[in-house]
Amino acid sequence: MIAFRPYMLLIAALLCLESPALSQDEAVSAAKAGGLVGEQLNGYLGFAGEVSPEVRAAVGALNIERRAAYTDLATKLRVTVEAAASASGCQILSARVLAGQLFRIGSAPWQIKGAAPIALPHFCNPANH
Repeated sequence: MIAFRPYMLLIAALLCLESPALSQDEAVSAAKAGGLVGEQLNGYLGFAGEVSPEVRAAVGALNIERRAAYTDLATKLRVTVEAAASASGCQILSARVLAGQLFRIGSAPWQIKGAAPIALPHFCNPANH
């Protein structure tokens, strides 16, 4: 289980809203809209289907940018990169995944977000800390 400091989700939320690592190009946007790429709780984009080499490269580049942002955040907060990425993943899944887009929590199958909020693990709720 991942333990977060109470203020970590707030900082992760700011990271998610402000980071260029969360921007994406048109190819990735189209792949997300087409159900081939989705967001994961670990803070990274993943492949839910076969994608073109262009999309694979774009997703790889975005994930590298995210890893750098998570590494910076982890250093500032004195936590692991995985903890920073997971805290950011909580925020991404709660605030940035749109209805109709794919998401995955852990190793569970890919799911399509409906109109309701995504049911996140308890560690994503800062009230549990």
